[in-house]
Amino acid sequence: MWGNYISGVIPAEIEYFKNLQYVALIENMLEGRLPESIVMISKLQQFYLYTNKISGKTSYVFGNIFGLHILNLRENHFEGTMPDTLTNCTHLEEL
Repeated sequence: MWGNYISGVIPAEIEYFKNLQYVALIENMLEGRLPESIVMISKLQQFYLYTNKISGKTSYVFGNIFGLHILNLRENHFEGTMPDTLTNCTHLEEL
């Protein structure tokens, strides 16, 4: 769903897509905070969320998605530091 001007928040129900491996919500108008339920997408390998209006702290839950290879959150409104739990992502190649 790249460049579709999708607005609103990422719903907590994203957890129902447990088998997703690749998520690209790039260049939209998404806002709010990342739902913690994203950790339920345990097979997630690539997560692209850049060029949106997501705010708040970068979620610690990404550190619990152990197969994550790429996490791209640039051009949002995050605050604070990256969570220490990212060290759990031993396959992480791009941040």
